Amino acid sequence: KLIQETEFLKEVTTTKKVICHFFHKDFERCKIMDKHLQLICKEHQDFVKIVKIDAEKAPFFVKKLVIRILPTIVFFNDGISEPHQRLMGFDGLPNGDEFSTRDLEELLLGFEMIKEAKFPEENVEEVVDATKGNRIKGGGNVYGFNRHNGDYDSSDDDV
Repeated sequence: KLIQETEFLKEVTTTKKVICHFFHKDFERCKIMDKHLQLICKEHQDFVKIVKIDAEKAPFFVKKLVIRILPTIVFFNDGISEPHQRLMGFDGLPNGDEFSTRDLEELLLGFEMIKEAKFPEENVEEVVDATKGNRIKGGGNVYGFNRHNGDYDSSDDDV
């Protein structure tokens, strides 16, 4: 459900569990996240409310919740969100942009936002696209960058 900034507090405080997707309409990764959240919403609407809000049209809450990466998913329990209760970008999701709905479900399960994973597990072999570089396990794509040539050093120095 798309909400406006004026509806935000009412939406996140009147339901026990709420997943709020901060998005930008032109960002491809926000569209990917939205696709998966729409599927999850249909399967889990009896347990959690899923809403989305355009980050450009919600400057107060973007600033208040310190939203710096889009998409960001903020989890609310009884209207409260702890700083660690969020998903920034695709952090923690396997396979970068090709994560499955089940992968997102598993992550939501870990945050106790859903009761059980309902989508089938996919036995998909990870394929690395040479144009995107090597994938880093554990969410190396948070900021939209991939490391190349297996260089996992966090230093920017070319030594």
